[in-house]
Amino acid sequence: NASGTQLSCYVSKGESDNAILLHAGLSTATSLVEGRALCQAPDGKTLLTSVPDPDGYFRLRLLPTGAGAQRNLPGEWVNCLYSYLQGEGRVFVYGRQNDDRLQHPYLLDEQAASIRSLDWHVDRVAGPVSPDGRKAFAAAATAQGDPIPWSQVVLASGALTPLPSSCAGMEP
Repeated sequence: NASGTQLSCYVSKGESDNAILLHAGLSTATSLVEGRALCQAPDGKTLLTSVPDPDGYFRLRLLPTGAGAQRNLPGEWVNCLYSYLQGEGRVFVYGRQNDDRLQHPYLLDEQAASIRSLDWHVDRVAGPVSPDGRKAFAAAATAQGDPIPWSQVVLASGALTPLPSSCAGMEP
């Protein structure tokens, strides 16, 4: 989380993953749920997790780190390359749903049970995300071998602000 008092991660044991929460100053970890911890809210109160389904896809869920029940997000996912909590039950996902051929940027809304595909003209989205959870980095396709020109992207709108040309080819 933003204060540095918690760290979420997952541990793989054979075919299963377990989302865990580590607290600063404690020598033990808290096992939260089967699945992977993908992202933690800056306030540390919510985790985004991915949980496998028997059908071969996985579900994204919001999991409180304290008291409360986990909440399912809409969609059946093949992969989730990047995901960021936006607050108030909204999540940005750059991933692939069961009927997609390629990765796409999406905004998920747990309260409205909706998935909105974002019409961005980028081929890559990467972290790190800004401390407020609103911006990350994105890049459009380039000719093979050309340095990748990165931009800062506002996750809610897709607005791009190009980084200086001296950053081309660097990975965020």
